[in-house]
Amino acid sequence: MRSTAATHLDFEPQVEEITDERQALRRASVELEAARARVERDAERIHDETRTRLVAELLPVLDNLDRAIAAGDGVRLVREQLAGVLRGYGLERFDAAGGGEDPEARPGEVLGAGGADAGGAARDEDAADQGALCAPACAGVRASARASRRA
Repeated sequence: MRSTAATHLDFEPQVEEITDERQALRRASVELEAARARVERDAERIHDETRTRLVAELLPVLDNLDRAIAAGDGVRLVREQLAGVLRGYGLERFDAAGGGEDPEARPGEVLGAGGADAGGAARDEDAADQGALCAPACAGVRASARASRRA
C-alpha cells in the first residue's frame, strides 16, 4: 500500500501544470481585454478624425452655398464642389434610368435618408415638408461598394 505522501507527490506535476495553465489563461484574458479597449479607442479616434475632416471640407461648401443663394447665382458650382468632397470620401452616383436601383446593392445595405422611405424611394410629401425639391427619379449613391441610397 502506498503512503499518502507518495500519492500526493505523484499528482504534484499535474497540479503545477494546471496552475500554470490557469495563470496563462488569466494573462491572455487580461491581454485580450486590453486589446479590445485599444481597438475601441482607435476606432473612436478614427471616427472623430474623419468627422472633423469631413466637417472641415464641407464648411467651405456651405459658405459658398450661402454666397450663391445671396447672389442668386452659382448653385451649380457649389453642387459640383460638394460632389467633389463626397467623391473624396468614396461616394459614387449611379443613374436611375437603368432599373431604378443599384444592381449590386444587397438588402439591408441601403441607408435611409430624409425624404426617402426604407427602400430609398423619394416621397414627395416628406421632401415637401423638408423644403426639398423632388425629381421624378433620384440618382442612387454608393459609398465604396455599399449602396447608401437606391436610385
